[in-house]
Amino acid sequence: MTTADHLPGLEALWSDSVLPEHLATRPAMPEARLARAVLDDAIDVVLEPMRLSRAARKLRKRTEEWLASDETAWPYSFLNICHALAVDPAWVRRRVHELRSASRHVRPAA
Repeated sequence: MTTADHLPGLEALWSDSVLPEHLATRPAMPEARLARAVLDDAIDVVLEPMRLSRAARKLRKRTEEWLASDETAWPYSFLNICHALAVDPAWVRRRVHELRSASRHVRPAA
């Protein structure tokens, strides 16, 4: 798991056009805090620079599948979490895709 100051989950998706108050704040109820933590961790896993370990690649693949899924039978499915947190799942998916695409085009400093 990553530290909050490194990859802040949902907050990593903010842009100049999205202010913190547009996103769900840290929820007060324990179930909502858990849902937010699950979403934050998933975003962190997907946005974290690619690690070479097999376990890390497997975790990223499973997390990407979870983010792309439209399944709602499980209480902690991506869509159910977004609904519970009042976050638009299409927006989350779009921002994650945009940020991942942008990070692929950044060349490391020499």
